[in-house]
Amino acid sequence: MRYYVVTQSGSFGPADIGQIEQWSREGRVAPSTILEEEGSGRRILASSLPGLTFTTFQHAPQSGPLATPFSEPNLPQPLPPQPIPPQMVSNYLRPGAEPPLFLPDASDGKRELTYSFLFALLSPVIALFMIYGVAMAIGGMYCASLAIRRGQKLGILSIFLNLAAFALALFLHFGLGWVL
Repeated sequence: MRYYVVTQSGSFGPADIGQIEQWSREGRVAPSTILEEEGSGRRILASSLPGLTFTTFQHAPQSGPLATPFSEPNLPQPLPPQPIPPQMVSNYLRPGAEPPLFLPDASDGKRELTYSFLFALLSPVIALFMIYGVAMAIGGMYCASLAIRRGQKLGILSIFLNLAAFALALFLHFGLGWVL
């Protein structure tokens, strides 16, 4: 079972029981820390999780008499200090989240479609001089597949053009010396 550590500044995680146990030994998770289950979203206190050991936030004085804190029953008691969970990057995708395909911003695929047509046109020319022309045709097919996934139907035409450009680039780079 994995949990998120819920604080006032946001939630951190998800983390498994072993990671939360380590945080509790380090003093980052207190008994009053709220944990949220990863799948169900059910919230529980860290103290109700079996097997966690907590460190104390205040240490006893080294010498001298122990002081007892004065508290009046009518005044609200201050909350114990909450530990700050470590900044953790998670690869967990929440339900409904879409991973980025090619660009970090939302795109309709026109840029990928443009790149795929440019690669189809330039790859045979570049293949006359360098092997990179063959790789450009492969990159054009990749950009065309991304354009198709983003709703551009012309990406199918671009895939066929890049296949033809790939074959032509192979011929121009490797086969032209055999013909001449």
